[in-house]
Amino acid sequence: MNSLFDGIIDVCVIPFKPQHPDLISIKLFEENFLLIGCPSSFTETTQALALDQFDKSSFLHIPWETPFMEWFKNEIGFTFFPSIEVDDTTIYMKLLLEQKMMGFLPEIVARPYIETNKLRSIKFISSTPIPKRSVYLVYNKKICNSRSFQALSSLIL
Repeated sequence: MNSLFDGIIDVCVIPFKPQHPDLISIKLFEENFLLIGCPSSFTETTQALALDQFDKSSFLHIPWETPFMEWFKNEIGFTFFPSIEVDDTTIYMKLLLEQKMMGFLPEIVARPYIETNKLRSIKFISSTPIPKRSVYLVYNKKICNSRSFQALSSLIL
């Protein structure tokens, strides 16, 4: 966002809608969060898991943005201590795949791993639905008439 305000970049794609009078936000898509893990993390017959069925030693947490974190706090709470918490998606993926851990992942990231059977998605049983993640294209009003922005926006939108 700072690079956008400083004029270093013209557009950004982010998982929240900024509230600023000089910015325009366009919702690109919404996606689900999935509980995923290596296929060996779940038995063949496991179709769904509830919090009390988690193996806390194999749960990996990343603090995804709001509203996911609000849901996580309300549904799972702070008394549930995951085995590991990271704040980097690359490290998160490496641990999920190599250490046979489980955690929540946006569907767009999880899909290629599920399709190649490197990860498996399991329904999470909760009292409230897991919120969807919205992704926005954000740009400064000043550039909306530039040729380069028009070309980029026609590709993306």
